[in-house]
Amino acid sequence: TAAVSLASLWTLTLALPQRLLRPAISAARAILVGALVVGYQWISRGVSSVGAPWWPGTWFADALAGQPTPGLAILVGSVVLLAWAFVVAFPQRYFALLTRLGAGEREAETDRRSRTLTRAERWLTPTGPERAAYGFAVAAFSDDRIVRGRLWPAALLPLGFAAFGYVAGGLGSLFVYGPTSVFEIPETQFHLSVLVVLLFCAQSLVQTLQFSDHARAAWVFGTLPEANTLGLQMGAQQALVLRVLAPLHVALAVVLAFQMPALDAAIHALFWFAVCAITTRVAALAYRRPPFSRQSDAFGAGARFIPLAASIPAGVLAILVQIIAFESRPRAVAVCLGLIGLSDVIGRLAVRISRRRRARPMLA
Repeated sequence: TAAVSLASLWTLTLALPQRLLRPAISAARAILVGALVVGYQWISRGVSSVGAPWWPGTWFADALAGQPTPGLAILVGSVVLLAWAFVVAFPQRYFALLTRLGAGEREAETDRRSRTLTRAERWLTPTGPERAAYGFAVAAFSDDRIVRGRLWPAALLPLGFAAFGYVAGGLGSLFVYGPTSVFEIPETQFHLSVLVVLLFCAQSLVQTLQFSDHARAAWVFGTLPEANTLGLQMGAQQALVLRVLAPLHVALAVVLAFQMPALDAAIHALFWFAVCAITTRVAALAYRRPPFSRQSDAFGAGARFIPLAASIPAGVLAILVQIIAFESRPRAVAVCLGLIGLSDVIGRLAVRISRRRRARPMLA
């Protein structure tokens, strides 16, 4: 597994131009991490997994018994292919790339169109320091090594769990089976698990916005007129909601649509989106420094433990709200829109209160 992962990343690094390399590496990391997580979940479901015909240990046992199987041939062939790749193919490509770089050949600059705010984003994001932090965050999503390497794997992890829930058959519509069925029947048993994973990842995503490869450049926030920490955090969090969480939940709705009616899938994904939006907003209020202002390659012990400890009770609270809301489709939609509106109100109030507190010493 480690060899395949390394070979995949190395292939992308040596084969793709700079313009395509960064998003491809982030996507490959997310896919590999998701495959590992979902794969181990799948393996642990069977009591006799070690004796299954697709388990490598069984292939060796069959070969020792004089009964080689196609699985063993595939494993040996894969090892030979990887050995050839690491010994011959990759080194040649690597030194050829060094020769090109030494000759002064450079790839085109990265496409900057992804950093441009759309008309909808300009309408949703208030002018001033908040919009500046929004634009800074959008650029960091694609250009910052630490942010990019942590953001997309964490964002796509819930999608892997939803796909696993679809395969296992545990994400049925709560409108069909009843909202209280999440604690009663196997057809809806994964709703709470996905909520817990979403809340954990939401908090981790906000943590990611605090670190950067370019933390020394955070002084630029101090040059903005009327800038305050909470306003900058709200701007970066808004970028997280619109650029990361919104596309993620569209993909979640597509996965859910394979197991329930399309309208029900859209409402379920909308509720998850509303919960993540208000969770990331509340989590962003806890930080007293501007976003992307910390230089670090690793989270501290508290940063690792707090999201995990908070996501379980928060997930239970969210599922209780969902049970109350999903008595009917109109009520569910109203609750979802109410949560999204509450998230916006919390952010605006926090910024307003912070500005007033900052203005009081100046008036005195």
